[in-house]
Order: sequence, then C-alpha cells, then structure tokens
Amino acid sequence: VLKMLSELAECFDGSRPRCEENSVSMVQHALKAPSIDPGIKISAALFSLRQLVLNKGLQATPDDEMRELRESARTTTRGSMWKVLLGAPHVTCEEYLALVGRGPSAFHSKIADDAFRTFASDRAFTAAVTQEQLVRVLNAVMHHVGHSPGGEDIVYVQGMNGVCGALLCSMNEMDAFACLSALALRHCPLYFTKCLDGVQRACELVDAALAAVDPELAAHLRAKELDAKIYALPWILSLGSSVPPLSEASRLLDLLFAGGVHLTVPCAVARLARLRGRLLAADRPMALLRRPPPPS
Repeated sequence: VLKMLSELAECFDGSRPRCEENSVSMVQHALKAPSIDPGIKISAALFSLRQLVLNKGLQATPDDEMRELRESARTTTRGSMWKVLLGAPHVTCEEYLALVGRGPSAFHSKIADDAFRTFASDRAFTAAVTQEQLVRVLNAVMHHVGHSPGGEDIVYVQGMNGVCGALLCSMNEMDAFACLSALALRHCPLYFTKCLDGVQRACELVDAALAAVDPELAAHLRAKELDAKIYALPWILSLGSSVPPLSEASRLLDLLFAGGVHLTVPCAVARLARLRGRLLAADRPMALLRRPPPPS
C-alpha cells in the first residue's frame, strides 16, 4: 500500500513521465490485436491493454480524433479503450434512440439541473458537449438500469453528470451510454444508491489509509473536524471528474478503468500526500481541498 501511494503521489506531482508520445498508436494496436491475430486470446489481449495503460499512460487525444468525434460522432481511441476496459456492450443507434424516446426519466429534473452546471467554466467542454447530450444520455441510462437485473436500487446521484461529461468528451452518445451503464451495473453499483453506500465505505477507507501512512496529517485534519466524507466524497463519487482540469480527469479515468474503480481510495490519499505541506500549514485546509491547485 505504501509503495502504491508513493507512486501515485509522484504521478499527481508530475515528477514521473506521464505518457509515451506514441501511446495512441500503441493503444490502437492493442485494441486491434485479437482481430489481427485470431490466435491471441481475448483475456491475454485485455491484460496487455491494461498493462499498457497503467505502465505507459495515454497522451492527450489528437486534434483530428476530436474533430471526427464532433463532426461524425466517431469515438476516439481513448473512448474505444474505455469501452473495452469496462466491458461495455455494443449499443446500436436504434436501441439508444428507443430509450431516448421514452422521454424524461423519474430523475429528469435533477439531471437537467446538474447538466447546466457540468464543467460550465470549461470552454473546451462546452464547445464539444451540449447540455442536451448530457440530458439524453443520463435519462437513457436511468431508463435502462431501472429495468436491468441488479439495477433496482440504483438512482441518479450528483457526480454521474461529471462522469458522463468526461465520457462524452471522448466518445459518442451510444458509447457513453454503454460505459456509464456498465459502471452503474457492474463496476460500482453501490456508488449510485440513495445512501451512496459504496462512496461512504470508500471514504472510511480513505480515513483509515491516511491514518496508516501519515498519522500527522490525519490528526491535523481530524483536529479541523475534517474527515473524508466531507472533503473526498464529491471527488470519489464523480470518479475524480469534479476537480478540473478535465484533461487530467480523463487521464485519471484511464487509471481507474484499467486498474479498477477501487483505486479511487489510494488516489484520494495520493492527492492529500501531494498537498501535505500546504495542508499542515493551512488554518482552513478545506478551502485547499475544495479547489486544489492543478497538477504540475
């Protein structure tokens, strides 16, 4: 655990290489490997892809891919990678439109309110993703999970809008719908319950991990009456997308989708480790935790 936190803290501090310059082409090759060589097992190809993402990283999406996403709804390499890592099913346009055609879900009013606020100050996001897209995808997801096995207790919660927005920056609506549905039904269903059961447990683990690896910082935050349910819950619930810039949130999703959503816990502690000196010196550390400085 200590080694993992140390490595993650270095990544957040920008002191390690972030990604290979040719990482997009490497990921493209990994995605196509099973179709190029039928002898390669899917499990082996998926393992190689995960290792590539975790060890090499993926550079920012090229401009030509972003242009194709806007003009022809073609999912980017990063989006295709996310879909494979999450095991998201293929969704046809007809299937997606049938869900959209059901109209507003039971959570529409909350969805519409949150869509208005999603990355509102990020000009690149607002130029690429519309509120209408967010509303359509989120309502479709809620229609779908409500009638899926295991989805009975899943509700719309604030934070899903940020994840959906990050997905739409790299993929079309059908793929974003498939990935968000996979997250809700398979990867972190307890994150999206009425009482946020999974997020509450994750916050408890953040407190326990911080106390184990940095007792001084943990005691300082406790003295300020700050526990992870206060400062880390929005970040964990949104899978890190609640903290700008969006480009960094996308790279964090690379890590979470490749290594597992449970990595939100050590990542949350790594963020604290990076801010350690400033947090210990701050009279009001919550202000720093609410809007931390951007990565180096």
